[in-house]
Amino acid sequence: MLPATAPDILMASAGKTLSLMDDAKLVLGRINSSREFASKLMTAAQQSNLPEVHKLLQTIPTRVQPVVSFNPDGVRFVFDEKLGQVDCCHLIVSVKWNEF
Repeated sequence: MLPATAPDILMASAGKTLSLMDDAKLVLGRINSSREFASKLMTAAQQSNLPEVHKLLQTIPTRVQPVVSFNPDGVRFVFDEKLGQVDCCHLIVSVKWNEF
C-alpha cells in the first residue's frame, strides 16, 4: 500500500520553479530584445570567456544567476533553487545560435 499523498513539497517546488521561470524569461528577454547584448554574449561564449559571460548576465536583474555552458551550437542556462537545504528544482534552458 502506498502512503497517503502529501503534496506540500511538490507545491513548494513548483512555486520555486515558477520563480526560476521568471528569471529565465528575463535572460531570454534581454537576448531577444538587444542585438548588442546577444552579440556580446555570443562573442564572449565563443571565445570561452566565461568571466565576461557572467559579467554580462549580472547586468540582468535576476534573483538567481544561471550556471552557463556553451558549445559550437549554442548556450545552456541552468537555473537552480533550493527548498530549505535541499535542491528542489532545476530549470534548464538551451538556446541555439548555429545551424548544424
